[in-house]
Amino acid sequence: METSKQELSDALMALTVNWKIIIEISTAALFSGLTDSDIEHLFTLINQNKMILTSLESTIDIEKRVLRALYAYLIPYAWRLRGITPVLLDDGLSCDDVGSGDYDYIYPDETEKIAVCVDDKNYFLLDPKGLTIECFQTPHSGDRCTELPLSLLPGFDGLGEVEDDTKPSDEQRLVWGGITRDDIVKGYVCTSLVVTLTSLC
Repeated sequence: METSKQELSDALMALTVNWKIIIEISTAALFSGLTDSDIEHLFTLINQNKMILTSLESTIDIEKRVLRALYAYLIPYAWRLRGITPVLLDDGLSCDDVGSGDYDYIYPDETEKIAVCVDDKNYFLLDPKGLTIECFQTPHSGDRCTELPLSLLPGFDGLGEVEDDTKPSDEQRLVWGGITRDDIVKGYVCTSLVVTLTSLC
């Protein structure tokens, strides 16, 4: 456990340092004027008074943006620390078809809750270890249990939920910095190999 905590602490420190370095490098390049692309980029940013602030962000708004960025990195990293490499599954259906597909490969009770729509495609982000066991009764042999090849990621179904749903809506805050299942899956869609149901058959 201490090793995992230290690795997470090191990752957070590296993220903080790299964030500062990226801001420094990108700012220097933006205002250097050394290349035509730098000048064009700067022109795009300041054209039509885009960089003139009409209102200042509150400290709360800034905190929310920083928290979202941190959790967007730390949540997948925490899965890696547990030895989990998530699989992005495309079930071949459009978003309007949710609930009508063959979900034998994942935990059936949670499929609609964890389905995420990206560009009218239906995706599931899952743990490939298949730790979920589905049991059912048969007329002659009694209980029969089957291990599903894929299972739910720890904590994934809780992303996008409110901290305390008893509070008024204007006082509610989302857990994990407001990161949602959609945010995480969209990141994987852009950066990961997508697995189809047919390839698992």
